[in-house]
Amino acid sequence: MMRSLEWDSDFFGIKTARIDAAQLSGEELSEQLENFQNSTFSLLYIFAPHNLSCHKKEILSAGGILTDEKVTFTMNVDSINPSLCPYIRSCKGSEMDRDLETLAIESGKYSRFKVDKRIPRNKFEELYRLWMKNSLNGTFAKEVYAYEDEGQKLGMITIDIRENEGWIGIIAVNETHRGRSIGKLLMHAAIRFCKENKVSILNVQTQLENKVSCAFYEKIGFSVKGVEDVYHVWGVKRDGVTK
Repeated sequence: MMRSLEWDSDFFGIKTARIDAAQLSGEELSEQLENFQNSTFSLLYIFAPHNLSCHKKEILSAGGILTDEKVTFTMNVDSINPSLCPYIRSCKGSEMDRDLETLAIESGKYSRFKVDKRIPRNKFEELYRLWMKNSLNGTFAKEVYAYEDEGQKLGMITIDIRENEGWIGIIAVNETHRGRSIGKLLMHAAIRFCKENKVSILNVQTQLENKVSCAFYEKIGFSVKGVEDVYHVWGVKRDGVTK
């Protein structure tokens, strides 16, 4: 039911756990929340079906906060004829520069790790810098593209392939250069990468609150595959003090 997250625990410096609540009744979830509060864990992520009232009631009554309504978009790339752009180049294997770092942090502005104000801002930024670094070195991504003009990277996108499906990891465009179709051109580069690797399905996740991104994905041919709510619950000691 509740499982320890070793990587998150090490990164944030607090014992962190996760519950996937899709198969749990409200009563079972309540029992798990009680077990959490009696454990040595300090932070609990709960992944739950979107807007399921019995789960929402139990989690909110336990002090949980809704940090993300995570929407997954999907498309079949077979019928897409992606355009070419001379400004887009692979930067996989390169060192992370200031432009890529800034874009990576910008991509996370709706992230649950930024929404939850108990997580220090420097840890949120460090998390996205690490994500970018591990994408460039091939740990988190099969390819990384950047849109570069006059020596400045104005946008970037990372693509991974898992179980024969493509997944966009992070995508961002410099906010002062939006409106130039840079995001669309980056997405077309990802679509071309999938086609070249015989992958028909491309997925991307964002936050339901990020209405601009949701509209963008739908405009270029993605459809909603599903929505999942993610809550953070912080542990409280018996004297009422946060762990």
